[in-house]
Formats: sequence, C-alpha cells, structure tokens
Amino acid sequence: LPSSPSHGAVTALPPPRASLTARALSPQRCVERLRNSRAKLLDRYRQAGARVGASAAGALLVREVMEQEWQALRSAPESLPMLEDPDELAVLEEIQRELVLQEQLVLEEYERSLQFDEECLNAMLDGLDASDKIICPVCRNAPVSLGYFLKQLH
Repeated sequence: LPSSPSHGAVTALPPPRASLTARALSPQRCVERLRNSRAKLLDRYRQAGARVGASAAGALLVREVMEQEWQALRSAPESLPMLEDPDELAVLEEIQRELVLQEQLVLEEYERSLQFDEECLNAMLDGLDASDKIICPVCRNAPVSLGYFLKQLH
C-alpha cells in the first residue's frame, strides 16, 4: 500500500534552510583550528611579553582565524551564497564571541601555569638559600657545602 500524506502518514520535512557558508564557519571548525594552533599561540604570547596587552593579543589571534576562514570561503566555488541573512550574521558574531572567550581561557590557563612554575622555582631557591647546601652533581646523594668550594677557589 502506498502511503499517502493525507492519511496520517509521517512525511519528512525538508531540512531547515542553512547556507553552505554558515556550515563552513561552524563553531566546531573554528575551535578545532584554535586547538590545533595552541602551541603557536603560546609561543606568540611568550614572545609578546609586555609589548602587547593580553586582550589585544587574543583579539589579534581571533581576527587571524576569522580572516583565514573568510579567505577559505572566498577561494571556494562561486556557487556559495553570500551572507545576507541577519540570522547568518548573528551566527558569525556568536562564533567570534566564542573564539574570543576561548582565547581568554587559553591565556588564563597559560598565566596560571606560568605563575605556578614561578612559585615552584621560588620555593626551590628559598630552600637552597635556607640550607646553603647543594646536592652533589656527581653522586646526587650528599649535600655539598658551598664553603668548601669557596675555600678551594681562594
């Protein structure tokens, strides 16, 4: 028996209208690109240091990712529809906000890691200053007195 839509048979609705452009700029794709370039991002922050503020550096990377996506779309076939729908523009703005938030989270994680490393180093140096002893680099067991080495130098 052929099913007819008028007798209560379930008919498949057409998929919601979504342009290929919006799908190409999915948040997952942009976030994945950011995750893949995490090492590059951390190197950039290490080099930037005090030259560039943290928020400015994060904004620059987000802008760079968005520009890369835009260039990828522009090199795609001309059959792709252009972004004219306000809903599509809202999606792009939401993606940009998510990318900025992701950048801030990565930067905060890096700063926490850097602070932890600095605290550990300071604790180790304080321990060395308090005991005035250094572990022997040859046997790695016994502490070496700095006074002994200073006497040998004079």
